[in-house]
Amino acid sequence: MTPDRTWLDAAPDATLVVDAAGCIVFASQRCTHLLGWLPEELVGRPVELLAPARVTGHKTLRERYAAAGSPRPMGAGLDLVALHKSGEEIPVDIALNPVSLDGVPHVVAAVRDVRAQREVLQRFRVQSIALDAAASGVVITTRDGIITWVNPAVCHMSGYAAHELLGQRPSVLKSGEHDPAFYAALWATVTAGKTWQGAIINRTKSGALP
Repeated sequence: MTPDRTWLDAAPDATLVVDAAGCIVFASQRCTHLLGWLPEELVGRPVELLAPARVTGHKTLRERYAAAGSPRPMGAGLDLVALHKSGEEIPVDIALNPVSLDGVPHVVAAVRDVRAQREVLQRFRVQSIALDAAASGVVITTRDGIITWVNPAVCHMSGYAAHELLGQRPSVLKSGEHDPAFYAALWATVTAGKTWQGAIINRTKSGALP
C-alpha cells in the first residue's frame, strides 16, 4: 500500500516513510524545500543518504528504533541534523512513528526545519557568555523584582554568592543612602519598559559601602 500523498504533502513538515531495511518508500514534496531532493530522487534510496557521514552508527540506531517500535515525538531534546543534497547540514527535529503498511512494519519520519530556533539559542548562549564575563555587575529580576540571575561581577562586588541572591529582591543590597522616592522612580521607569540610568550606592554582605 502506498501512503496517501495528498495529506502527507499538505503536512507542514517534510515526511519520509522508511521500510524495515532502511529504504525510503515515500517522500513528501516538502523534502525538496528542506533537503533539496525531489521525492522521486529519494524513493528507493537508503535513509542514511540524509545522515552526515560524521554521524556514525545511524544504521544501528535506526534498527534499534525499529525493534523498539515506540513513537518519538518532536522536542525530544536531541541535537539532530539532516544532510541537504548540496552537502550542507540542516538543523532539524524529527518525530518518528512506527506504522504497518499491508502488514509490513515501516517508520514514518516527520522532519522539521529548526534553523531559526537554533540561531536564537546560539545568540542567547553568546549573550550569556558575554554577560558572565562582563566587568560590570548584571542583575536580572522578574517584573515583581525577584532576582533570577546575577553575573560573577555582582558576587565579586557584593560579597554574596549567587545562590544567596537568587530569589531575593535587590533591596537585600540596600544601603540606606537613597530615599523611598528614589527607588519608586527607578521601578516606575523600568516597569514601564523604559531605560533607567543613574548611580546607586549598595551595601556589601559585610555591611561596607563602596
